Amino acid sequence: MCSALLHERAVSWDVPPMDILGKTCNTPAMAHETLVIHCATCACPQVGTVIASYVRDWDEYSAVKVRASLVRCPKCWEPFLAEADNHEYSEGDGWSSPTFLYPGDPSRLDSSVPSQIGASFIEARRAFERASAYTGAALMCRGTLEGICKHYEAKGGNLKTNILWLKDNGVTPCLFEWSDEVLRSLGNDAAHDVDAEARREDAKDALDFTKALLECLFVFQAAYQRFKERRERPKGTE
Repeated sequence: MCSALLHERAVSWDVPPMDILGKTCNTPAMAHETLVIHCATCACPQVGTVIASYVRDWDEYSAVKVRASLVRCPKCWEPFLAEADNHEYSEGDGWSSPTFLYPGDPSRLDSSVPSQIGASFIEARRAFERASAYTGAALMCRGTLEGICKHYEAKGGNLKTNILWLKDNGVTPCLFEWSDEVLRSLGNDAAHDVDAEARREDAKDALDFTKALLECLFVFQAAYQRFKERRERPKGTE
C-alpha cells in the first residue's frame, strides 16, 4: 500500500507513513512534528500532530520542493492535508506557511471577488474560527452584504431597500430574498440588540450563505457571461 502512495518523481518521507491498519512502513522515524490547525469541528485552534509527510519536486525544471503533510487534530482526530514549499528558502531547509488542501480553506475566495468585499468576509470567518465571536461574525456578514450593495450602486436608503433595489434590477433575485432573511435580519439583531447573542449554528449558516452569495455574484455569473460571449462569436473567430 505504501508504494502506491509514492509520487512518480522522487519523494522522501519525513515521518513514517501508516497504512489503514495503523502499521508503519519500513522508513526511518523522524522527530515528532506538530502544525497549528484551525479545527472547525472543535471550533478553536489546535496543535495538530503530523502523522506523515513527503517531499516532491515542484516540477521537472525547478529546484523548488513541495512538502505535503497529513495532520491529525489531537482532540477530535479530524484529518487535515497541508502543503508548503521552499520557494523562498531554496538555499536552506525552511518551508512556507502551509496551505490546507483538505478541508478546503473556507475563507479563501476567488480573485474575482472585489478586495474590500472579500476582506469583510475573511474578517467574519476569522471572528468565527479563531475567536468564537459568533455575534461579531454575524455583523461582518451583514457588512459584506452592505459592501455588495455598494458595489452594485444600489439606490435604496437602507440595507433593506438596497436589497429590494438589487432584486428589482435582476441581481440574483432568489439569493437576495434569502439575504434579507438570513444576513440582514441576523446582522440587525447583532447590531441593535445589546442582549442578543448569535448562536454558533446561525453564524455558521450566515458564513456559508455569504460565501455562496459571493461566488454566485462574482464567480459563476462571470463564468456564465464568458460562456455566453463565446457562444455568440461567429464560428472560426475564436
